[in-house]
Amino acid sequence: MITVPGRILIPPSVQYFGNKPVPVENGAWNMRNVKYSVSAQLPRWTFLRVSYTTDKANPFLGDTLQQKLREFSTILKDSGMRIPAHNPKDGIRKVLSGTPGDEANDRLLSDGFKSAAGMGVKFLLVILSNENRLTYARVKRLGDMQFGIPTVCVVAGSFASKGPRYMANVGLKINIKLGGVNQSICPDHLGTVRDGKTMVVGIDVTHPSKESMEGAPSIAGVVASVDRRLAQWPASIRLQTSRVEMVEELGEMITERLRVWKLKNGGELPDRILVYRDGVSEGQYGEVLTKELPSIRKACEAMYSAKKPKISIIIVGKRHHTRFYPVKVGDADSGMGNPRHGTVVDRGVTYERRWDFFLQAHHGLKGTARPAHYVVVLDENGLGANGLERMTHNMCYMFSRSTSAVSICPPAYYADILCERGRCYIYEVYNDSTAHITSTEERNARKKEIREKALADWGRGVHPALKNTMFYL
Repeated sequence: MITVPGRILIPPSVQYFGNKPVPVENGAWNMRNVKYSVSAQLPRWTFLRVSYTTDKANPFLGDTLQQKLREFSTILKDSGMRIPAHNPKDGIRKVLSGTPGDEANDRLLSDGFKSAAGMGVKFLLVILSNENRLTYARVKRLGDMQFGIPTVCVVAGSFASKGPRYMANVGLKINIKLGGVNQSICPDHLGTVRDGKTMVVGIDVTHPSKESMEGAPSIAGVVASVDRRLAQWPASIRLQTSRVEMVEELGEMITERLRVWKLKNGGELPDRILVYRDGVSEGQYGEVLTKELPSIRKACEAMYSAKKPKISIIIVGKRHHTRFYPVKVGDADSGMGNPRHGTVVDRGVTYERRWDFFLQAHHGLKGTARPAHYVVVLDENGLGANGLERMTHNMCYMFSRSTSAVSICPPAYYADILCERGRCYIYEVYNDSTAHITSTEERNARKKEIREKALADWGRGVHPALKNTMFYL
């Protein structure tokens, strides 16, 4: 091991409604006695209770369920959300067979969503008997693509037993999905973003795994901020050629993000675009500049009539083996002997010919905390090392479904979550590896079939009612 210099960045001021600050300790805080920065309105909602014929018992019904719904509503109201005075009493109940892949289950779930749509609900709380991945994927595809109804899934046992903190975390997801703002930080802590003229973008691509059908497509996701708060990040998501890392339809996706920015900002477009690109290996840095950057510029050419925006691109790395250990015991955090949250290292172990830095924004809870690695491959905005490091660090306190700093900055984190949501939409293609095929002709024919199935499952993509929301969170 070698000794390298590092420094600790000070946490930003985390604020809630009325710009009320909350104390931050070890990179975390709680929402006691505060309300969301901007509370969403929930005019009508209901629940969908999903159980299985194979369940040993189904106690979470009747008075028990109603009591928990009352507690849940109280927590939402205390956090500032505007919801109806009366909870949904009957809700919707569906009992599925325990047989994986049973098409009757799809029809039952679809019927449940049809009932919800007929009620005119704007949100559906889905209560599952267990963490069934297939059912979860079905729910998300129905809500996000077919019916345009925001959903949050909870497991019945957890919802019944884990108490107020669990329910408050569920509330964070609901508020942000419905257009609210959970927390914010002092604008002065956001560097170049604070003037409201910088669109921050997150890009990621996820690829098929060994459990996927051969030839399954990759999924590309792009998220982008819409204002200086950095609270709402609508998204674009696409299927693309299997195992291709560079985003093939990036120009179109950036154009979509610019149009939403323009819609939210009185017809104005951003002066600057700051891109955090996740999932790119060191050998692909050059491809980002030769393939993805031209796509971004092409989108700007189509959207801007005069002066074009300045662009900066930062690669975000998580899959590396660099770890840091405090030299002095007194410099370690209070738990596992990790460096303190906010540790940044930009000398000693960084590239000689590139601008990069390591940042551990979060408080490591288990094992050795892994810092994120940020590599700047383009900077037309003159961000400067200190300014970019502080801004990236401070953004880690703005991940909307958490009350603690996260390990990578939200644009990259959201893009990663978006791509994971895409896997739900083509669940069978990603989770049903086929028998070994030896013939090249058979293999090519099978790949074509799989591609066509993925496109059919994907359909027209995300429902228009949700396209300008954080449906994926």
